[in-house]
Amino acid sequence: MTQPSEKVAVITGGSQGIGAGLVAAYRGQGWRVVATARTMKPAEDPDVLTIDGDIADPATADRIISGALRRFGRIDTLINNAGVYLSKPFTD
Repeated sequence: MTQPSEKVAVITGGSQGIGAGLVAAYRGQGWRVVATARTMKPAEDPDVLTIDGDIADPATADRIISGALRRFGRIDTLINNAGVYLSKPFTD
């Protein structure tokens, strides 16, 4: 369980790009992190909880929140970074 001074961030889209950078940056500042994306590899860092699933699915959101509270006991901030890339012409 997290100590009172140990803040916890939930970061969606945390598997790559900006999201992965945010996970690393928050960890670098001493935060505990719940990282989520459709495909997430398990973290070796015990202060990072990874949860895979589509954040558009309410069941995934429930797993993220319950997992964060079970593992760390609190949530201090949410960074909603999840996005979808659709490859198509700009005019479409």
